[in-house]
Amino acid sequence: MEETHMKKLFTRLLVLALALTLTACGGQTANGIPPEGEDDGIVCPAGFDGMEELLAAARAEGELTVCGSCEEAYLAAACQRFEELFGIRTTYQYVASGSVQAQSQGTPGHPAADVWFGGSAEDCAACGDAGLLAAYDAAHASHLTDDLYRDAEGLWYGISVDPLGFVVDRDMLKRMAIDAPTGWAELLDFRYQELLWTSNYTYDGAGRLLLRAVRQQPELFGGDNYLLTLDENVALYAASDAAVTRCLGTGECVIGISFLSDGIARIEDGCTNLRLVLPAEGTPCRIAATAIFKGAAHPNAAKLWTEFALSPACVELAAANGCFQFPVLGNAQRPSTSAAGLDLRGVVALDRDESADVIDTCIEETMTALAEAGADVSAERFQTP
Repeated sequence: MEETHMKKLFTRLLVLALALTLTACGGQTANGIPPEGEDDGIVCPAGFDGMEELLAAARAEGELTVCGSCEEAYLAAACQRFEELFGIRTTYQYVASGSVQAQSQGTPGHPAADVWFGGSAEDCAACGDAGLLAAYDAAHASHLTDDLYRDAEGLWYGISVDPLGFVVDRDMLKRMAIDAPTGWAELLDFRYQELLWTSNYTYDGAGRLLLRAVRQQPELFGGDNYLLTLDENVALYAASDAAVTRCLGTGECVIGISFLSDGIARIEDGCTNLRLVLPAEGTPCRIAATAIFKGAAHPNAAKLWTEFALSPACVELAAANGCFQFPVLGNAQRPSTSAAGLDLRGVVALDRDESADVIDTCIEETMTALAEAGADVSAERFQTP
């Protein structure tokens, strides 16, 4: 009899303990999302103080759909972290940055996603001009290190920047008794003849950004004939940035005119003989951004995502997921110790309104000028996929 009584008492205590545990957890499910219809109390995570009202409104909407144009592993990690932090169901779809405007214009005012994450600032600006984005005055935009990384009307905000620079093989240069170049002017020195690689101008990568920069800001390069002189030192115009990156650190490519994130990726892969150089005169860059689509079905969740995207909680996930661009937030860490000491104040933005037709004409004129100057413009040197 006493044994039966003890069993009943034990069972009651176990039920009580379980109930207390559920209460302490705020009634959340395993993935941190409160069951539908329950209010677990609005407590903002660290770093999001004062956003209780926005969080409550976002949770009332219940979900968020993200259109992502960054590395998919980073996109997935960011969405998972947002869901864990705020208890809002988050789904995503990957769409190439250059395709978003065409897709969005097909359903104006009824976007398939609430926010766009990782698209280029140029593409975001084009979507903004087309009336496809909604303005938002983000509180966390105060952490941006430069106005270069934000739209004046709040249509998009930068999350990272990838400068164009030099990735040099220190061991190879040491064997040749040559110092690494420090800037665009020095890159023209005859010592670097046949040592340079970059991507073909016809590919939308580092080579094309260099071509556009020379056209728009010739003062950085000592004049608009820079590419004709540089060509004398270029061994190969590869089919893509990846084709250049693969040969960095192997002895094939001694100096790559590349996005510095590609160099960091190679260093992180074990190519510790590589060094990053940010040109002393200044350099163009590509900026990745986040934006809210006009007509978003979950506007408050979209605003909360913007605050999240402009926080270390989001941008510091990038490096762990193979994305080595530089955060543009003053309170976020750089992607790698190999990037320590690089001064990004010389980074410049190009004219975002430059049309594809203008760029194509510039490429054609450059290739014609090279051919007339007697340069090798064969398919073996100017490679294509």
